[in-house]
Amino acid sequence: MKKTVLVAGFSLLLLPFCLQGQAQRWQQKIDFKIEVALNDKEHTLDGFEQIDYTNNSPDTLTFIWFHVWANAYKNDKTAYSEYLLSLDRIDFYFAGQDQRGYINRLNFKVNGITARMEDHPVYIDILKLLLPEPLPPGKTASITTPFHIQIPSNFSGNGRHKNVYDIGQWNPLPVLYDERGWHPEPFTNQGDNSGQPSFYTVSLKVPAGFIVSAPNATFVQHPDSAKNQSHVYIKENVAAFLWSASGPEPAPVIMKGKPIKAKKPGLKTSKDNSLISALISRLIDTNKVKPISVFPALGYNLYDGLMVGGVFHNYLSSQKKFRFIAIPVYGTKSGQPNGLARVSYVKSLPHRTFKKAELSVSFAHFAMNASLDSNNSKIYERFTKVAPGFRIHLTEDPANRHEKWAGFKTYLINEKVFDDYVVKQSDERLYPNGFENTFRYLNELTFYERRNRALYPYNYKIQVQQAKEFYRVNITGNYFLNYGKGGGATVRLFAAKFGYINNESGNVFTPRYMPKLLGNTGEEDYTYSNYFIGRTASYGFENALVRNGGIAAQQVMLRDGGFKLRTDQFSGMEGRSENWVASLNFTSSLPSQIFPPRFPVKLFLDIGTYAEAWEEDAEADRFIFDAGIQLSLFRDAVTIYAPIFYSKLFKDYFNTFTSNKFLKTLTFSINLQHVVPAKHIPSPDIW
Repeated sequence: MKKTVLVAGFSLLLLPFCLQGQAQRWQQKIDFKIEVALNDKEHTLDGFEQIDYTNNSPDTLTFIWFHVWANAYKNDKTAYSEYLLSLDRIDFYFAGQDQRGYINRLNFKVNGITARMEDHPVYIDILKLLLPEPLPPGKTASITTPFHIQIPSNFSGNGRHKNVYDIGQWNPLPVLYDERGWHPEPFTNQGDNSGQPSFYTVSLKVPAGFIVSAPNATFVQHPDSAKNQSHVYIKENVAAFLWSASGPEPAPVIMKGKPIKAKKPGLKTSKDNSLISALISRLIDTNKVKPISVFPALGYNLYDGLMVGGVFHNYLSSQKKFRFIAIPVYGTKSGQPNGLARVSYVKSLPHRTFKKAELSVSFAHFAMNASLDSNNSKIYERFTKVAPGFRIHLTEDPANRHEKWAGFKTYLINEKVFDDYVVKQSDERLYPNGFENTFRYLNELTFYERRNRALYPYNYKIQVQQAKEFYRVNITGNYFLNYGKGGGATVRLFAAKFGYINNESGNVFTPRYMPKLLGNTGEEDYTYSNYFIGRTASYGFENALVRNGGIAAQQVMLRDGGFKLRTDQFSGMEGRSENWVASLNFTSSLPSQIFPPRFPVKLFLDIGTYAEAWEEDAEADRFIFDAGIQLSLFRDAVTIYAPIFYSKLFKDYFNTFTSNKFLKTLTFSINLQHVVPAKHIPSPDIW
């Protein structure tokens, strides 16, 4: 009995709140009467609107917010423009004034009295109508205004295309007002429907021969003559009146109100990966996500030859904290096992700034040179790298448009290099008869940010490196400038500071670590973080016991100064510095009036300087440059550079070649991450 009394008492306590909730279920009553005329020569609408606004709320209104969504198309600073950019749409941003739209010539009157308007503090497609007199509950105000609309091109379902006009979100529209207050939202075309369900009577006057359609509306009056092309419709309990009109040769009508579908991000990350990860079978069933994915892998370098093996990873399951990828391969030429591997553990962090932490260890083992010993047996130089690291992610973006992290990594590198050289009497050439195992380390602190947006994407990296003999500070930034009709230009800035530790100046082994302006070679990839066909290949050693030149000697890595030249035989002209270097690199697509935006040929220009060029007794020019054309192949996996103009010292260098002079000026770089199928291969920092 006590329980029954308690329940009954509790119900009585809740009754006033329930009644109050029911009392709040009200809705403003809005009736529209609109007369509008379409001008197909000027692509405009001229009209007059009368709104009978009945205040069914318990509040006395002193103002009414209005949508003037036609202004969403006025310029590139609107919420609509920003929304399209978030979907990698830049067509509206670069649209000309003849493609834009707006609404003006508004002159609001309330019950015949002219009323003032105020702009929204942020959005140009919202305004505030200040009522000359307060509107009490239950009362009706008659609001009138003329309007003029410039119809924009049809970017996403609203506007004009040839002789077809799809008109939506066009007339001045009171903002929804309910128990939660006003809802003044800008137009974005995400199914915007923040208007109040209303009753419409609309008279549409169109040019002769036009066909008019108003979905779900009722005809009230048809045109009574060829000259009188006024169509009258009524439509009730709708938030907006949508209609379309097409000329004598109708084209397909695009209906409105559908959200825009996002495209895939257009910006490609430029991170080199292994050839092994790229030449992968694409004949894989990816419909089933397995705990561990296994498929074949192929790779190649001059010394190991064709490498065959497999890829084992669990990256397809994005929820895993423990992740790994292993690519063991066998070199058919060297007869040695090789491979790459990475193991990581990711932990989400309940922190406003720090989103997640990642511990990782990377491994790599390959041949890097080949020769013959005194018995004519082939022997190989090899490297082994183990790189433990720690990374803090400062952003968490499922769309992968924004990435920011700070990390620390230590490279532990063992290099097995040729040693114990002897002179063979038969040909008086040096032959290595043994090996020396060298060990070194390098600590690396990195801060990186990338914004992969449709308009002006950029990334930058600040890096501090320290080894036993030296330290380096590197700053790299990339910024893409979109062209209005497609394509664009990439601007790259690089600067580096180098210094010695423990008075190691003059150490014969330190030049490979110094920053330089010209393209880096495989030997200068001192962290073994990029793929090279021939890591030690060079035109400077054409008489090597085992061929180690040719095309492989023309590969460059654009890590430092980014120049597209390579001058192995004359290291003094490489812009190498034991102090500092700085460069600017420009790459531009060709004019879109002649070439399509995705045409694989681009122009490049590199300008740089370095500390030694500014010394009093310096013989070199303070600034050096190269410029030419580049061709990208296989989805930008391989880029070939043809320098055409360059500083005089490079011209003198190329004149030393007695044959194939032009071909030897060509260089190329490899970025295999661009051909890795996203469904099959993850993108870990495997190096």
